[in-house]
Amino acid sequence: MDRQSLIEFSYISRAKDPFSKLQLVQLFDKAFNFNTANRITGVLFYENRYFAQILEGTREDISHLWKRIQNDNRHVIIRELDFREIHE
Repeated sequence: MDRQSLIEFSYISRAKDPFSKLQLVQLFDKAFNFNTANRITGVLFYENRYFAQILEGTREDISHLWKRIQNDNRHVIIRELDFREIHE
């Protein structure tokens, strides 16, 4: 698999503190802009301080984003769920 192959990646995490509606909107806006600029698609869920996210993009772009997520101090627990190659 090369760095430009497409992958689907999913994880769950627990927020250090609860997110308000405003914080969720701000997070969505920032993530949307970053993901659009980096050709990453996906979906983000939030409930009771837990996030679940599925991301799709190139191996290189998703790996870069995953490192950013892991270093984000708003999370206290982060668990990778699935990482697989996709074709489109």
